Amino acid sequence: MLSMNNEEIIQSFLKSSRELLEGNRNDRLRSVLLDEFGPLEYAFIADWIPEQGEDIYTVIVPPDSVVIVELSRIDPDEEPLVKRLPYREWKRGKRLGRKTDVLDKWIHKTTKANEF
Repeated sequence: MLSMNNEEIIQSFLKSSRELLEGNRNDRLRSVLLDEFGPLEYAFIADWIPEQGEDIYTVIVPPDSVVIVELSRIDPDEEPLVKRLPYREWKRGKRLGRKTDVLDKWIHKTTKANEF
C-alpha cells in the first residue's frame, strides 16, 4: 500500500492530468497529445523545461508511451516538434526523481491490474 505521502503525489499527478486533458491548462500541449494519441485517459507531465524560445515537455502516456514535445514560445503557429518513445526505452538508464519514481510504480501496478 502507498504511504500517505506517496498517495498525495499520485493525487497531484492525477489532478494535473485531469486539468490538462479537460482543457483547464495548456491548450497547445493538449492539442498535440490528442493529435498524437487520440482520446486519453491519462497524460502525466514528467518534466517541463522552459527554454528561451520554446517549452519542452516530457509527458508519460500510460501504459506504454512517452512523448517529448517542443512548443515555440515565440510563434504559437509554429509546428511543434514531437518525439514519441516507448515508456520502457525512455526510463531505461534514467535516474527518476522521487515523484516520477512513485508515478512509475503506480503505472506499473495499475497496468498489471488491467485498469488502463
